[in-house]
Amino acid sequence: MAEYDRGWNTPARNAWQKARKLEETTLVAWSKKDRAWSVPSTSTPGKWYLVWIDQSIPSHRPWWERLLCSCPAGEANRMACWHRARVALHWRREEERSYRPPS
Repeated sequence: MAEYDRGWNTPARNAWQKARKLEETTLVAWSKKDRAWSVPSTSTPGKWYLVWIDQSIPSHRPWWERLLCSCPAGEANRMACWHRARVALHWRREEERSYRPPS
């Protein structure tokens, strides 16, 4: 994680660590209807939260500023939650899978 955490605040770092720990057991599903990702709650079985991009935030800003979440932490306007981190990690993995080295 060290190469990604320069300048990260503690809540963002903690959220990222939880997302990495739960990466193999939690799914991220895109909802075309909601134009958001669905991420399951770890504390309430069967509950899912929506994570979406705040289009008013410039794309060069960090994930915890660009993503919004419908979870209690997100609604309380906290800087980071693990649901946002899980979507950011999902993005990173998708980028890694689609990378093709130059021939």
